[in-house]
Amino acid sequence: MSDKLTDFNHLCYWIGGSPCAGKSTVTNLLAAQFGLAPYHVDDHFNRHVQHLDPIRQLALTRWLAASWNQRWMQPPDQLLQEVIACYDEHMTLVLEDLAASATDAPLLVEGSALIPQRLGEMGVSMNQAIWLVPTADFQWHYYSQRTWIKEILQQCEDPERAFANWMGRDTHFAQWVSGEAKRFNFPVITVDGCIPIEKIALQVAKHFCLS
Repeated sequence: MSDKLTDFNHLCYWIGGSPCAGKSTVTNLLAAQFGLAPYHVDDHFNRHVQHLDPIRQLALTRWLAASWNQRWMQPPDQLLQEVIACYDEHMTLVLEDLAASATDAPLLVEGSALIPQRLGEMGVSMNQAIWLVPTADFQWHYYSQRTWIKEILQQCEDPERAFANWMGRDTHFAQWVSGEAKRFNFPVITVDGCIPIEKIALQVAKHFCLS
């Protein structure tokens, strides 16, 4: 499938960014208020990976074959390169989904797998895409409180180090994706917990010129 905006027969808005930035919450708020059709990338992940092609999706195939210990005991720099490759492969599957979408409502697509360069090359305008990224402190605080995170870390030989590697990866990814978004003239909102998520949603709606 070619990465062209003309592959879609409806308008799309895009909310990218790194994990723990409130992308899903903002998407749900805007979808409810403005009659948009939400598409949460993570909700489709399990379906997408059921029929991976090891050649087309090499990074995703390797990631899924690894144990939690094998994943999170890697250094953050290595994890960063791995997740960028995985997100890029997953974005191709997302775009294939969207091209086949039958909804008449404008789509609001959110997920960490949205790569700025891909959207830039598709010709997406700056008023149709935005990135949300958390500060490192905000991310560490909220991830450490999630029960499912602790369940994963218990499967690692050194849970404390695994968590540090995980957070280090996401911190590096936040920096990387922010730089990439700005490189293609897409705006970035930094989330540090000081501004209520409802106000962030209003900022995004204003950027998208929703009314």
